[in-house]
Amino acid sequence: ILRGLFIFSCFAFIVYYYVWYPIQKARRGFRVGDVDPYLSPDGDQSGDFRKIQSGGELFSSTFALFRRDFALNAGRSALAALIFCLAVFLFSGKEPASLFVFEQQFMGMIQAIPDLVRHPDIFWLPILQIPLFAWLILQFFRLIRTEAQLHLEPPKTRQRPLIEWLKAAIGAAALVLLLLAREWYTLLLFSLLAPMVLLWIQIMLWEGKSAILSISRLFELVMTQLGRYLGFSLLLAAVGYLFFLLLDSIILWLAFESLGIGFLLEQSVMDNAVTILLVFCTLFILFIFLSALVYGSALLYFTLLEIRDASWLRTRIKEIELQRRIQGIPRED
Repeated sequence: ILRGLFIFSCFAFIVYYYVWYPIQKARRGFRVGDVDPYLSPDGDQSGDFRKIQSGGELFSSTFALFRRDFALNAGRSALAALIFCLAVFLFSGKEPASLFVFEQQFMGMIQAIPDLVRHPDIFWLPILQIPLFAWLILQFFRLIRTEAQLHLEPPKTRQRPLIEWLKAAIGAAALVLLLLAREWYTLLLFSLLAPMVLLWIQIMLWEGKSAILSISRLFELVMTQLGRYLGFSLLLAAVGYLFFLLLDSIILWLAFESLGIGFLLEQSVMDNAVTILLVFCTLFILFIFLSALVYGSALLYFTLLEIRDASWLRTRIKEIELQRRIQGIPRED
């Protein structure tokens, strides 16, 4: 099913981009705006949090911030994956190869993700994942909040770190809940609803609202721009699948087994070592992609906020009222 969805999405993208889009563009014509068409390779492409961004601009801004903070977020993701591996393999009392099975097939690592959240032999696995997810989400949010405060006024209500942690934990529990089903639709459901959960967390942390009030605020923002939300969520999901395809289980199995031949290890030792490395790599990719989801959801939130409330536009109008000139023309009394 996953292979069919991936093939169909690739085919749909080719038809859309190379057939339908050129026809529509030719019918409407090409408008030349005032934007400089030259993009500097070292220019700041992080975007403006004050303006309404299109899907392409959101995508570009997301991965500009993702690239800028990649080293820091990769270190935190590796630390979280290491904590998970140490806790599970030291306290489970079973050999790693008997706990997790990675199929040597297409998208084998993605299909193993639900087992890393819910396992029949490790009942406390969700309890371990929730604080890991909450800690990472909170760290990623603080980075994006620092960037947002360069463009926007900071929130009027400052929350205590413990309150922020509890709100992030509530959202992390919702993310873990999405992965508990262990069915064929689990990852598709996670791809569609994870950005909404992160938007919910963004509202709780940025606006200082409670979890219940943030739900009503979430639907207030999303339902008016549902198409924008779904399009951006599917785009991020496609990138997430590509993340895992770069290090699929088949590639890692071949790489690790070739290393094992040089060390002449026993097959059982080799299987356990490969399983540990596969679990670490799977969680590392999942956590590093979580940072991109947090960034994208935050940028989408500020776009939806400007569409709904026009906060920055109202501020600009007030500033214009205080000036004696509008675009160089003296105002009339």
